[in-house]
This record gives sequence, structure tokens and C-alpha cells, in this order.
Amino acid sequence: MKLEEEPEAICRAQAGDEEAFVRLLARYRPARRQISRRYFLPGGERDDLFQEATIGFWKAIRDYRPETRVPFEHFVDLCVDRQLITAIQDGNANEARGAERSGVVG
Repeated sequence: MKLEEEPEAICRAQAGDEEAFVRLLARYRPARRQISRRYFLPGGERDDLFQEATIGFWKAIRDYRPETRVPFEHFVDLCVDRQLITAIQDGNANEARGAERSGVVG
């Protein structure tokens, strides 16, 4: 996909065009992989983080508004980062609750 085709693909993906979504997903796969490698999920695997990055990417497509003039790639970075941070926070909270239930308090 060429850069100039991206705005149209985003609009089509937002309208439910699966082919456009898959093309964008493929284009941003390296970015999602790179961002997810910056994080660690206790009790999780790298693939778990990549899945969370993909959820963040889906949210970026869903919520992106071109009229804001924010480049889509920057918005993707923000949404993926936020999704990963939320997943890690949820994982840490679940881990703490499990420790409390088992009587292990650190």
C-alpha cells in the first residue's frame, strides 16, 4: 500500500471494509511488533503483547479522525502504547489479587 492510499484505506476500514483493514494491519505489523517489544507482561508471552498491540491498532482505526491533522502513524503509536500499558496494569492487578487470595503478600 502506498502512503497516498492510506487515508482512503482508513476510511474504508472504518466503514467495515475487511480488505482495507487487513491491508492496514499488514502495513503496520512492523510498527506493532516494535512497540510491543518495549514492554513486559508478567506471566505473559511476547505474542500476548503483540495481540494487545493489534487491539490497540484496531482502536486506532476505529477512533482516528483525519480532520485533527494528526498523522495516522502517530495516532497508531499512541493507541498501541495505551493498550499495552492498560494490559500490563490489568495483568499486575490480577497478579496482586491472586497473591492476596493465596495469602502471599509481598
